[in-house]
Amino acid sequence: MIKFIGASSNPQGVSPEDARTHYELRHPALIDTVPSFNRYMLLYIQNYAIDLGIEFSAPATPFLNCSEIWFESEDSLLEAYEVPDYQLLREDEKRFGNFENLGIALAEDVSIYGGSTRPRFKLIRFLERHPNVEIAQLTKVWQEDYAAAILESEAIRGLTQAYIQNRALIGTKIAFPVKFADGVDEFWFASPHDIPRFLEEEQALADRLDLGRVIDRAGMKQVATESRILPGYALSAQLLKKF
Repeated sequence: MIKFIGASSNPQGVSPEDARTHYELRHPALIDTVPSFNRYMLLYIQNYAIDLGIEFSAPATPFLNCSEIWFESEDSLLEAYEVPDYQLLREDEKRFGNFENLGIALAEDVSIYGGSTRPRFKLIRFLERHPNVEIAQLTKVWQEDYAAAILESEAIRGLTQAYIQNRALIGTKIAFPVKFADGVDEFWFASPHDIPRFLEEEQALADRLDLGRVIDRAGMKQVATESRILPGYALSAQLLKKF
C-alpha cells in the first residue's frame, strides 16, 4: 500500500473555523457521493491542528489540517486521480485548503516502533534534504541513524506511543504542482501535553547527530494534530475495531 499525505492552511478569505468545518464535515460527505473515486481509497484519516502554544518555524502560516489517504498501489492512485469526477473534489478542496501553502508527500509508511494503539494525537513533520544532499545520504542519516537513535532514547520512547517514517516513493510517475517532501515523520502521543517535552528531547538528539547538515530543519513544515479515522473504507472497520 501507499499513502498520500497532504497538509494545508485555510484559504485567503476563509476563516480557520469555516475551513475546519468544511474539511471535517462537508468534504467527507462529498467524497461519499463520488464512488468512482472513493472506491480506490482503502483508508482516510483526517488530522486537525491543535494549539500547543508553540510557534513552529515553518510553515509561516500554520497548517490547519492534514489528510492521509491509503491506496493499493501507485497505479491505483494514478487511476483514482484520473477519474473525471475527481475534479468535483479538487474544486471542493479549495474551500478549506490554501494551495499556496501545502505539505505534500507520496510514501510508504514504516513503523519504527508502536502503532498498536489508536493515534489520537500526532506530530507530523514534512522533511526535505538540503539541495546538495543526495537521496542515499538522506536514507543513511534519516532512515538508519536517526531512526536508531529515536528507538534507543528512553526519554522519547516514554513520551511517545509510536514513531512512523513515511518514506517517499522514488521515481514516482505522479506529477504535482508542488514538490513532494522527501519524507514525513509521524510521532504519536497519548496526550498533547507530552509534545513540548518531546520537542526538547528530539532537538537535543538531532543536534547530537548533526541532522541539520542533511535535513533542512529550519524549513521543516510541521503540525501538531488530533487524528480521526473516517468510517466506510476498506480498512476503516478493521482499524476502528482493533483500536
